[in-house]
Amino acid sequence: MIDAETFWSLPRSTKPRKAFEEILPNLPALLPDLTIDGSFSFHVCGSGGGEWSGTVTNGLWTVVAGAADDALVRISLTRRHLREVIGGALRERGLTVMKRLGKPRQFPDLGVLPIDPARAPDVAKIPGSIAVEIHDRDVRESYRFVLSFGNGPAVYDNATTTLHVDADEIVEQALAGASMAALIKGSRVRIEGDISLPLRALQVAFGAEAVQRGRRTP
Repeated sequence: MIDAETFWSLPRSTKPRKAFEEILPNLPALLPDLTIDGSFSFHVCGSGGGEWSGTVTNGLWTVVAGAADDALVRISLTRRHLREVIGGALRERGLTVMKRLGKPRQFPDLGVLPIDPARAPDVAKIPGSIAVEIHDRDVRESYRFVLSFGNGPAVYDNATTTLHVDADEIVEQALAGASMAALIKGSRVRIEGDISLPLRALQVAFGAEAVQRGRRTP
């Protein structure tokens, strides 16, 4: 397994294949101990990119190269932005916020997500796509990640809804254990397009009550 110190020290030159096929499956169990019936596709646009499919079994990832026929969610990003997440400016922004708050280098605690595997088929039917643009004010750079649902084509440029979020705030709220609804409604979040889609998608995936609390329904 890869520990937090090693993960937060990965080089910016880490290739997409290594990130998905070697690093992601060797992270500690960040998700609850559950199995999800369906795949998650990662589509890296541009030269040197590709597509990978991941499944979650007992809270751990298995990832293989290629598209999945049973995709629940497709996550699209450019190779350049993947580099910045793994070992570049966006990674450093997160580390700076952790240090300022007196927090150790740590993995996000995804175990609090109110995941119900029975909702997986409904997730694949969510209409539209959601782009998340994370803005780093210090370097005046933005990083774009697009979620589309089901087996439709990967979407990158023309998302139904775009969430503009501040890099510092999203890290601060995540470290504070804020609910998903609170993250979307944060003071520095700006929404373009279908403004109701993000919360509707969360309600389909997790349930209305659980979304507000940010934790699994008992």
